[in-house]
Amino acid sequence: MKEYRTIFLSLFMIFLFCGCGGKDAAVQSRDVYEVDASSIASLPPSKHLIPGVPFVSWSEAASMQYANKEVLNPSSVAATLMSLKFWLPGAGIEDTAISDGWMRISREKANLETLKKIVADDLPVHVPMALTPFAHPVTADAFLSGLNQLLPADKGPYGGALGELMPLPVLEHLAGDTPGILISQSSHVVIRLVVGFDDTKKVFIIHDPTFGPAWEVSYDDFDRMWAPWGRKFDVVLPPNWGQKLMDHNYNSIYQARSVSDKAAFHYVHGVALASVGLMEESFKHLEEGVAFADLSDGYRFLFLKELALYYSQKDLDKSIELAEQALEIIPEDYSLWWIASILYTRAKLEDKAGVSRNKANSLASDQKALKKMALSLPKDFWIEPLANIRGWGFDLQY
Repeated sequence: MKEYRTIFLSLFMIFLFCGCGGKDAAVQSRDVYEVDASSIASLPPSKHLIPGVPFVSWSEAASMQYANKEVLNPSSVAATLMSLKFWLPGAGIEDTAISDGWMRISREKANLETLKKIVADDLPVHVPMALTPFAHPVTADAFLSGLNQLLPADKGPYGGALGELMPLPVLEHLAGDTPGILISQSSHVVIRLVVGFDDTKKVFIIHDPTFGPAWEVSYDDFDRMWAPWGRKFDVVLPPNWGQKLMDHNYNSIYQARSVSDKAAFHYVHGVALASVGLMEESFKHLEEGVAFADLSDGYRFLFLKELALYYSQKDLDKSIELAEQALEIIPEDYSLWWIASILYTRAKLEDKAGVSRNKANSLASDQKALKKMALSLPKDFWIEPLANIRGWGFDLQY
């Protein structure tokens, strides 16, 4: 039975995010205006927040067992569970209640006003998006196939722990009239749940599995991240959904975003900005992130490593100091030992440079060290070392 339930959830996510299925599918696809159009307000209010939409984090979803885990981004699982828990309080990944009678409202080439109308009717909306408004992770195959030739010569695809990043204008251009092709990048596609909006602030309020509950993102940034996926959205409705909305009395207060939520936001945006050459803007995010009290060692390491790279072109002594601080936290990172060796060479500290090179060479082939490094990093977004180690046969438990 457990295997059946896992398969069912995987099929449900395929229906939800890929738009598959015919009239006999468990989740039926309909146009938004075909589903009780009279209940959708003709004009949305100036602001609205859906009360009581449960939040599921990226790390929580990643800790669960589900089909195609090696390629399916946990944000997809998290968004699915948020919808299930909203309509079926207490539902979990093994719940089998989603069956006949469920409907999927789906549309491409939508606009912000359409989203606001649906949210104003207390219906959470799934949206596939880029990770940031500036750049988005892609698989290495995308660059190996020649897409890297479209990148400006002075702005490489480096994205820190995120792997290779592609600027959003390039991503949108490549998607062209077939944005659905981006769904095939399943390990990197980000699924978020829109739960509110505020016209005064000009923000959507989003449950983001990586950046936390009730995260506010500007209309402009939202649309930039949404556009490469053809401005697609999905809404999942159970049977008698209108009655369910009237019957439920949800708490409207959402938990505050945690330090890890905020750290993830600043780290991800910091490396994304650096990947498109906006170094000073990147620096502001990294500095703000590393200054958080109660920051985890994993995040502190990531911030220190990026700041060491930033200062390498400005203040060599500062760069070495930051690299050494990072290595005290996670000494298993062979790439940072290589960086340290280069910094020491520039500073004419040849003895330290040689020791660092030897350390890097030794750690690069030490699978136990690589696993320990990967397990020391945050579990709030897809980190390339984790993906690589999965490929080497490690069964990482989050």
